[in-house]
Amino acid sequence: FGTNENVRRVRHRGLELSGRIQLCEWLEAYGTYTYDDVEIRQSDSFGEGLRLPITPKHRGTLGFTATLPLGLEAGLNANYVGSRGVANSLDGAVGELGKYATYDARIGWKHELPGGLLLQLDAIGHNLTDREYSDFAGFSTFSRFIGSYPARDRHYTVSARLSFEL
Repeated sequence: FGTNENVRRVRHRGLELSGRIQLCEWLEAYGTYTYDDVEIRQSDSFGEGLRLPITPKHRGTLGFTATLPLGLEAGLNANYVGSRGVANSLDGAVGELGKYATYDARIGWKHELPGGLLLQLDAIGHNLTDREYSDFAGFSTFSRFIGSYPARDRHYTVSARLSFEL
């Protein structure tokens, strides 16, 4: 009780896939998938073959972007993160963070200006269903307390970007 341990050997195996396809002249679909198998191979206190906490085994994104008239773009995407262990709980005794999905939407506008300048405006709605979840939680080996970091609730960002080419 009250000590941390560095795991001696960990094996990371995984697969990352991503792709885009133009469904028609104005609509594109994209997706990503990550499989991440992180296994403890050598530890003084825990047996081999345990999954290293924090890292989800499965995660991915699926989305669509529509190119609209007048330089407008609109997009929707779904993000999925699988369950994963709580930090410092190598044996899984204190439970897991649950899987979750969030949904985002974006509208953007691009306009070419004289002199090779490009003006881009974006408005993005994040976590539109206001899903409550935590990206990270940790078990304190000193106080026996589980602390978590809740993710942002529904929120919005607006940005403007001016770029130029030489």
